[in-house]
Order: sequence, then structure tokens, then C-alpha cells
Amino acid sequence: MSVLVKMKDGRLFCGDLWLWRPTEGWFSIVDDEAPEKIMLDDVESATNRGVRHNPLGETRDEDLLERARKQK
Repeated sequence: MSVLVKMKDGRLFCGDLWLWRPTEGWFSIVDDEAPEKIMLDDVESATNRGVRHNPLGETRDEDLLERARKQK
């Protein structure tokens, strides 16, 4: 699984989700080029690819911005 992040300024990052802090407005991924904290307000899209979604092992992509809105 890895997260594909597109920032509002056009930069792209890809890496594993490391820290998830939606109530604080940020998350981090394992990518040497990405900022230490990726602020949700600066993100155009963030997709966590290949998340297991049921016990049968079926996977789907997860929209992290939608997930953050639900967890705030």
C-alpha cells in the first residue's frame, strides 16, 4: 500500500502512510521529498491505494481527504 499525494501547488509525492493526525490537520508519508507534515489544507488529492476492505481480501483505493473529514 502506498499513498499518492497531489498538492495544490502541483507537487506529487508517493510513499507509505506514516502518521495520521486528521484532528490536527496533517499526516505524513515515507518519502524523502515530502514535507515532514503534509497539511490537509494544502492537499488537492490523497489516495491510499490497495486498502483491504473486507475479510475476503478485496481491496480498493481510499480517499484520505474524505477519511479526514469523517474523523474530524
